Amino acid sequence: MRIEVGTIKLLSRVALAVSGVIVSVGFFDEIVHHDASEIFLSRGAHACILYGLTLLAFAAMPATRRSDIAKTVTLFAVLIQLGRRLAGFECDILEVPCDALGAYAVSTASCVERLRALNRTDPHEPFSLVYPNDRRRRSRSAVRTAKLV
Repeated sequence: MRIEVGTIKLLSRVALAVSGVIVSVGFFDEIVHHDASEIFLSRGAHACILYGLTLLAFAAMPATRRSDIAKTVTLFAVLIQLGRRLAGFECDILEVPCDALGAYAVSTASCVERLRALNRTDPHEPFSLVYPNDRRRRSRSAVRTAKLV
């Protein structure tokens, strides 16, 4: 049985939509915490949930920039917290940085991979020489130069 890339993207998008709805409902249905250890576990759970959603979003939208996906997932978490506040539920503002940590943890790993790829390109040159010669940076500077002319 062959699974094609389009099928994987479609399944990822369906899973992202379903899990987004489940997370939204789950965040609204949280139990009020009284113990400090439960609050710590809740914040860790928020980070883990948003980490998983961001990974799923990366699979569902491979052509979208990773930083934009992380920003969108973080905005999704902020909107859920605002919705909780407007609906009259208890809202902890310190859960938002935990959500952002979970979303940006995936994006950070991909940034580190890009740095490793640059190092593999020319391993004996210092990073200060390899980074400006990166083909992606060079094309951006060429576009900027063309706009100035």
